[in-house]
Formats: sequence, C-alpha cells, structure tokens
Amino acid sequence: MEFVLSDEESRPFDALDMWVGDIAPNDTKAFLTVLNKYLPIRELAHLKRLRKTNDDVGTLSILLAPINTTDLGTAEAVVAKLTEWNAAVAPLVSNVRVVGVSRWPALTRDQFAAFSPAWPMYWRESAARKNPMTSAADQLEYGELMQGLIADVVVASSSHRPCGAGLAYNPNTRTVLARSVDTRHVPGRPLIQHAAMNVITAVAALPRTKRPTATDHLIHGGLDDASVSRKRRSQDSQHLCSNLMVVLTHEPCIMCAMALLHSRVAGVVYAVPSPATGGLGSWAKVHTERKLNHKFMAWRGCCEDEVREQVGEMGIDWHY
Repeated sequence: MEFVLSDEESRPFDALDMWVGDIAPNDTKAFLTVLNKYLPIRELAHLKRLRKTNDDVGTLSILLAPINTTDLGTAEAVVAKLTEWNAAVAPLVSNVRVVGVSRWPALTRDQFAAFSPAWPMYWRESAARKNPMTSAADQLEYGELMQGLIADVVVASSSHRPCGAGLAYNPNTRTVLARSVDTRHVPGRPLIQHAAMNVITAVAALPRTKRPTATDHLIHGGLDDASVSRKRRSQDSQHLCSNLMVVLTHEPCIMCAMALLHSRVAGVVYAVPSPATGGLGSWAKVHTERKLNHKFMAWRGCCEDEVREQVGEMGIDWHY
C-alpha cells in the first residue's frame, strides 16, 4: 500500500540558485551580523546559513543571497554590495559562486534525504507525517478486508452492476461495523449512492453503542492522548465515523471524500485510483487540505491487481 501524502509532502527537489562564498571560521560572527541585517533571506529559514568545506583549515561556505536579488546579478556585484554595507567585511569572503539549494523545506524523511545533499537544512520529523502502517501484518489485515469486499462485488453483480464496495472498520476491536456496495445503477436508486456514501449511511443506522467513543484512539497512529485533547476527542466522537477506518475497492470521488471528512474518519484504504474524479490522491487530496477542519490519512494500491481483475477493465472512470 502506498501512503498518500499531500502535494507539499511529495514534491521533488527544486533547485534555487544562490550566491555562496567562503569565509574563515573566525570571521563568521562579523559576516553573519552584516548578512542578517541586509540579507536575512527569511523565506529560506529551512536552510542552514553555513556549511563546512572539506579543506584542512576549516573553511566555511556561507549562503549570501538568491542570484535573482536586485543588484546582485554577478559575483562582482555581490562583493561590491558587501563593500557598500561594510567595507571591513567584504574582503573576508572569497570564491563567490552559484550553488543550487532546495527551494522548499523537507517535510518528510524522503524529502530530507533528497534535499539536504545540495545544502544542509533543518528538519524535524513529524509524527503526523509518518506512515503508521508499514508492517506485513498491516498489509495482511487490510488485504483480507479488501478480499471480503471483492466477494461483495461478486455477489452484488448478480443483481446489478456495482462500481465497487466499501466497509467501516474499527481497528481497536478489529471488527467490521458496516459494509455496502455501490447502488447508483440499481433502478430507482439515487445517483449519489456511491459505495462510500452507502457505508456512511450504514454506520448512521447502527446503535450508538456500536460506534467508537471519545475515549477510543487509533492503533494506527491517528488519535492518541498526547496529540489530541480530550475536548477535541469528545467533539469528534459526535461524528458518525470518528476513529473508524474505511476500506474501499475504488478511490472515492470528491463528493464521497468530503462526506468521509465530515464524518471524521481516521483513515481510508482503497485499491484502485480514479484518475478523473478521485478525491484522495488522483484529482484532489481532500484529506490533506489545510483549509478544511479535519485531516485524515489515506493509502492506495491495496490488492489493486485483484480488484482490477474482478471488476474488469478500468479504461473508464468509475464515478461519472
């Protein structure tokens, strides 16, 4: 299964050309005083200002300014501007040159590994960005759930043409609370009865005692006592799918993704992407949208080959 990250968390290295010079270690304080006053480069706070070189005397390389900075189009112009700001500091820098550094901060371990070789940077791993389902046991657990959904599709196909199936799963008790199939093609049924919408409806029909409570938290790294306040957990528990995992044969469309978000799901696992309308990684990433008041995790590719084989050729989009 692939952990579906936000665009910011999955973007590749993007080089920003910077003027860099070399200084002696004893000149660091004087140089930084001038640069912090005239060239603070706050938009690159994720980068360390200094980098060690490999020479025997401990020479340091220092970030000066982006090459597109006004009046700093050449190395000579950089030295001239330093002389204008502080004549005593300018002679201390040598070997002014262009170096490509990361334009963006590293948000994940993979990004840090890709970005930091260009220039040292600050990074602190966030628990919210770590994939909590990496073990073989996790893969097996959700693979078995997906196999059950494939069987649901086979049964439903005898009476109508479903686009897929889904279920709501409590990872704490390891129990399936509700399951359903896509019924939009059943004569007389509303066209919005996608599998995800039907799963939410099935959860809503459960007695309240069957749903997770405010004291429950996720095994798979979602809510825990350290990261979410008791008040927030109590508020979220008023929603239909709080602390539940939803497993789907197909990526939900944007409508379904928003319904899952408003139901406060903890995470969604799906098999087959929906390139034209998918709301959890293909066309949009609703689960990572900063402007919305809830975020959840998503994984794709769980038993994808098996689902594709069962439902047939996926040359068409399965949502519209």
